[in-house]
Amino acid sequence: MTIRRGDILWADLGMFPTTSVQGGVRPVIVVSNNKANTYSSVHPLLSDK
Repeated sequence: MTIRRGDILWADLGMFPTTSVQGGVRPVIVVSNNKANTYSSVHPLLSDK
């Protein structure tokens, strides 16, 4: 699987029951450059719905 900047993927972000950190399985967007995608962070996509 090739992961590129701008891709939207599903990721298990873990659970953080005592904090306001988003957890669980959520869609995320890849924001790093394409060379760094193997080890880079992603950002969760959030909604109020």
